[in-house]
Amino acid sequence: MRTYPIAPNGIFKTIQGEGTLLGLPMSFVRLAGCSVGCSQCDTDYRVDERLEASQIGNLVRQFRTKWTWITGGEPADHELWPLLEEMRLCGYVALATSGTKSLGSGGRIIDFLSVSPHSTPDKLVIRSAAQINLVPGLNDLRLEDWESYPFDAFQHRYVTPCDGLGNLNECLAWIDRHDGFRLGVQVHKIWGLP
Repeated sequence: MRTYPIAPNGIFKTIQGEGTLLGLPMSFVRLAGCSVGCSQCDTDYRVDERLEASQIGNLVRQFRTKWTWITGGEPADHELWPLLEEMRLCGYVALATSGTKSLGSGGRIIDFLSVSPHSTPDKLVIRSAAQINLVPGLNDLRLEDWESYPFDAFQHRYVTPCDGLGNLNECLAWIDRHDGFRLGVQVHKIWGLP
């Protein structure tokens, strides 16, 4: 039976702390492992345990949320179809990815796809999603590399200062130059939530 690597404290209930779904109660499923290899990664993606999709579903159902947010590491490193089908039984499915790998047929089950690139536009494979979030300074992402990228296939567009207010002026200047972008915030850090 297929199992999924779960990061430490990888299945939990919280409030979404950023982006378009900000403020919604959500179950989070944090998959372990990541092939992206960002130099500044600060998340613990070690494998804490391995669970079948049905076991993950049983845990998520206990939280009684309408949304489940699948994140990582890099979720696209895994065969997602069985997990996504199970999460669909729990309610709406959201997934966060760096966008460097295709989601295959599993992408059809996702209600809300969020792409947060970690480098240059040439590495982006997923070029259409509900949301894109550029975080300059995080994992070597530079806004200047994205200056002429066509963002029309992303319904919601954010540029978020790295680590709070560190590069706020750079983000504000980006918004002035790029229609459709909004200033993002990681408010879960302010709230002290995971």
